[in-house]
Amino acid sequence: MTVTGACWSDLSTVDRKRKSHDIKSLAVGVNCLERPFPVPMLRFHTSDVFTDSAFHGNPLAIVLGADGLTPAQMQTIAREFNLSETIFVQAPVNPAHTARVRIFFPTAEIPFAGHPTIGCAIHLAEAMGGEGDFDRHLVLEEEAGLVPVRVWRRAGRTRAEFVAPVVPHGVTGAPDLAAALDLSRLAAALGLDGADIGFGAHPPGLWQGGPRFLVCPGRQP
Repeated sequence: MTVTGACWSDLSTVDRKRKSHDIKSLAVGVNCLERPFPVPMLRFHTSDVFTDSAFHGNPLAIVLGADGLTPAQMQTIAREFNLSETIFVQAPVNPAHTARVRIFFPTAEIPFAGHPTIGCAIHLAEAMGGEGDFDRHLVLEEEAGLVPVRVWRRAGRTRAEFVAPVVPHGVTGAPDLAAALDLSRLAAALGLDGADIGFGAHPPGLWQGGPRFLVCPGRQP
């Protein structure tokens, strides 16, 4: 499965002032709450993915040089950003690859996600330098597997596409599967009658392609 996207990143002077920072203020904020956080000085950037305009699309925080952070520290930083996802960039396990990355919701780590992959790859490709058009191939080591990403710039616009490390598949062995697919609970959550949920060969299901998603088809009125 190939996914293509773009992002508005730190290219302009205004954007660079707004979006390139260090983690010092985050560490101070955490310590003020009496939670010791011996974090080194790290650079981070925020980008807007799936758009070519500032303050649109899907926002993303990119934390660079995150090799010294524990998963708990990454989770704390992701919670502080409070964006849908924060991606942490580390040195690759295999030197032939571009980077190892870890992706976090504000509440938990996830093995793979599309918009952090696109935004991070574009940032790393642009950071390699060079003006004008380019075409670069990166490999990101994600928890779900290796993700090859192509990043290209044409006439000042940067795009990226990747091949997903996993194809979405139905989950059959989860211990909470029966409760998740209980028609009465689904109907109550959606404000529908049980008879309006699912149709033909399309019943509700739990699917996974990185994070898990509950898919609940509705009958047309």
